[in-house]
Amino acid sequence: MNDMTDKINLSDYEDIGEWEVEERPDGGYAIITGRDNFSLKEAQVIAKLPTLIPELKECHNKLAFLEWAEKTHPAYLNNLKHGYRRYKEASK
Repeated sequence: MNDMTDKINLSDYEDIGEWEVEERPDGGYAIITGRDNFSLKEAQVIAKLPTLIPELKECHNKLAFLEWAEKTHPAYLNNLKHGYRRYKEASK
């Protein structure tokens, strides 16, 4: 998922609430969503989790790079930030 068009739609993960993991009597585990059954949206979100993990790792790597760049090249990064703000304003 390197192209902006390939990004996961994170709005799929909004408004689903926090889940809990509960151990079942048979030694297995269940995901408790606060409802009696998973909704279709919740089931689809669970199915997408394997694709979300690599994207999160990529984001962590990019953030780590930006933190490094901010410490080692602050003037250059500030120029990039300023240029990006101008780009965003011009594209409105």
